[in-house]
Amino acid sequence: MSSLPVEVLIGISFGLLVGLIPAFAVGLASFLLEYYGGRAIPGFATALVALPLAGANGYAVGLVGTTVEQVPRLLIAALVALMLALYASSQGNALAADLPRDLAQATRSRRTLSAEALDSVDGSGQVTIQATGEIRDIEGYPPLSPDLRTTLETGAWRLPADLPLDELEVRLADQLRTDYDLADVAVSIDARGRASIAAAPPSRDLAERVPDGWRAVSFAALLPTGLSPGDEVVVDAGGESVSGRVLSVSADPDDDAVADEAGPSPGEAETRRRARAETAGGRGRVTVAVRTADARTVLGDDEAGIRVISQGTSHVFEAFSHLERAGQAVRRVRLDDEDRAAIADAGSGLSVVGVRRPDGAGRGWQFGPDAASIDDADEAFVVGNDGSDRIHRLSGDGVEVEP
Repeated sequence: MSSLPVEVLIGISFGLLVGLIPAFAVGLASFLLEYYGGRAIPGFATALVALPLAGANGYAVGLVGTTVEQVPRLLIAALVALMLALYASSQGNALAADLPRDLAQATRSRRTLSAEALDSVDGSGQVTIQATGEIRDIEGYPPLSPDLRTTLETGAWRLPADLPLDELEVRLADQLRTDYDLADVAVSIDARGRASIAAAPPSRDLAERVPDGWRAVSFAALLPTGLSPGDEVVVDAGGESVSGRVLSVSADPDDDAVADEAGPSPGEAETRRRARAETAGGRGRVTVAVRTADARTVLGDDEAGIRVISQGTSHVFEAFSHLERAGQAVRRVRLDDEDRAAIADAGSGLSVVGVRRPDGAGRGWQFGPDAASIDDADEAFVVGNDGSDRIHRLSGDGVEVEP
């Protein structure tokens, strides 16, 4: 019998010789099972497969003997073969986890802006994306209005320059949908930062805002100051009082009422649209949704009166009033790493009241978020001291929220 060091060296050599083929087989099986089945081979199963394969391989090449003197080298060879198999199995699992399922999508997601586009990055790490070519219409939707089409064709939007193209497209599409209230939008951005846009106009058809069993009627009346779409009103006509909801209002009695905004809904955009739609009062025309049975009553009276019903205290206005009296300002911010660091600073005086994640269902807002929610959010409502430099410098594109 050879000395122990010699037996160890011989055992390692035997293990490398007989363990390579089992390790390759186990690694390949681990990769295929993890990639296509989403399951990993347990360690004991790896041993059960690798050791018999190594033994059969050693017996086939004549390395396995039956004498007692060969037991130490065989044990060492089995240990080496087992270690090779376990390592190959782990590498197969890791390769399957790292390799994307959709190679075409993976290639697309790694594409970023070219060096030419990155030359225009500003100090905050954002690049300006501009529309190129004609704004296309989306099949199944009405065409865009000339003014909105021109606005999109001449528009420019600032986005983080370090994002891949597919994420830039998602963010720009979401920004367009929010800023212009588009019914649908599709965006494609090339490596030079030029955006090809297809959009559908906002869905504001009058028929869509009239409930079933109701009718829209228009009439001239003396309008209360501040009347706006969505207000609950009572129409006094023909000696009767008819309840309804304002759909549109025009202060000029010679113009047809123009359908504007739907009834109130939570959110900053709706609040701003309602503020723009308010009338200064006086003679004008109003379109009101009333029940079908009451439509003839309203239309049969030449001088109908209109009264606004109180809808109680608006929680939105009440909250903003409390913040304003406390010297606080609200900003809607598109977050980047610098913004998150500023918000996380304990001495910044900034509080996050709502966040929106890019992968959320419908990209809806989550209010009252925890600290972990801010890390993967792309937009947030931030509250801070009015006049504070920190809240005004957030990303350089903070938008003041007005009730």
